[in-house]
Amino acid sequence: MKAVGQLAKIFLITLLILTGLLIMAWLIPETMVYDHAKEGIKLLKENEEAWEEHFTYAWGAKLDNTTDLIMLDRAVSTADKSKSIFYKAFYCNDYARYWHGYLIILRPLLSVMSYMQIRYLYMAIHMIAFVAIALKIEKRFDRKMMWGWVVSMIAVNFVALPFSLQYSWVFFIMYGVLCYIDRCYGKNRRIDSVSAASIFLVTGMLTSFIDLLTAPLLTLGIPLLYFLMIRIRLEKEVSCKRNIVMMTALSASWAAGYIGCWAMKWILAIPILKENLIAEAVMRIGVQTKGSVELGASGGENVSSSLFKALAYNVYALLPPGLTHEIELDIWMPFFVVIFICIVILAILFVRFHESTDKLISYIPIGILMLYPYLWYAVTTRHAQVHPMFTYRDQIITVMGGWIIISQCIRWSEIRKKRGQWSNEEDKYNDSLL
Repeated sequence: MKAVGQLAKIFLITLLILTGLLIMAWLIPETMVYDHAKEGIKLLKENEEAWEEHFTYAWGAKLDNTTDLIMLDRAVSTADKSKSIFYKAFYCNDYARYWHGYLIILRPLLSVMSYMQIRYLYMAIHMIAFVAIALKIEKRFDRKMMWGWVVSMIAVNFVALPFSLQYSWVFFIMYGVLCYIDRCYGKNRRIDSVSAASIFLVTGMLTSFIDLLTAPLLTLGIPLLYFLMIRIRLEKEVSCKRNIVMMTALSASWAAGYIGCWAMKWILAIPILKENLIAEAVMRIGVQTKGSVELGASGGENVSSSLFKALAYNVYALLPPGLTHEIELDIWMPFFVVIFICIVILAILFVRFHESTDKLISYIPIGILMLYPYLWYAVTTRHAQVHPMFTYRDQIITVMGGWIIISQCIRWSEIRKKRGQWSNEEDKYNDSLL
């Protein structure tokens, strides 16, 4: 109970800080933000069609200019000038079901920078963070895991991230949490359960405060992978049961922060906006989970959302040949063949050179964590089916987790040793022929 009380206190303090920062962001005069915001809106509207399918014209590299337009529009309030600063902060131009916490960053930036300059700044942040975390992973673990980070970021079209502000927020949170977890472990050589729960609680809150439902789960999955690897590799906590219990507790802490912070927006906004946001929010949750999907242009046929299609579209967006409009078998087939061959080779290597049973069991929590994105798609089926161009990035958890299991559960050193022996035997055979 003491731990629960401590987490509740952290929740309330964090909520107070975030709300205060949002209100402070709205203290910036509209005149300082207006020109850059409207310039960015004009730029996106004029070039929307040309930029929407930028970077290889694939689903996985598609930009979300539509949401960037929403963000820029919300940076300048349309509320009546007689309304209070609290009203503006909670109203967000009649889009009140979200916190729009990204404005604590976007409004100050727009007061001194254009939309294109912000894109350039974000590109620099992404690049620096990408390299810095790769170096931390290599130092803390090994080069094999570092390459897992690189491959995972490539899989989610890392180069496209800075060019939609919409995509960057959850990645910035993820970078920060990874660095914080690494720092906590480096300082104390352990992270106790209450501290870990606090970290994931605040992470969940930040995600719902800032993000507009892009790939929120990666702020849970990737830090949780890092934390579990610290426990398994560095703290030598190899008990599968204890790690699953810890993973479940931290996931629940993140979910409590994510859902709790979001719900507080609806509750706090009721007396300020004089509207029942809870009813609207519940309705929107129903739509985004199991609601119908409209086909064609406005007024087209509505069909029920499909979990199969949601999964297919998101997996499709993860693969390099994903086209924007149609899933064509002839494009997929070569990759199916390559993937099948890789799976067969890995299966053979695993059977022949797998680690001890105890070690394999210790990595079961990582395998469970790999399924998180698909559980998320099952819950948010309609949203995942309509927006696979950004929801697919949750699968970075699956890619990274799979790489960890492959790299840690197969005795690669023995394979290299065998390969060296085969090479020596071949040299001897060639010498005998001479």
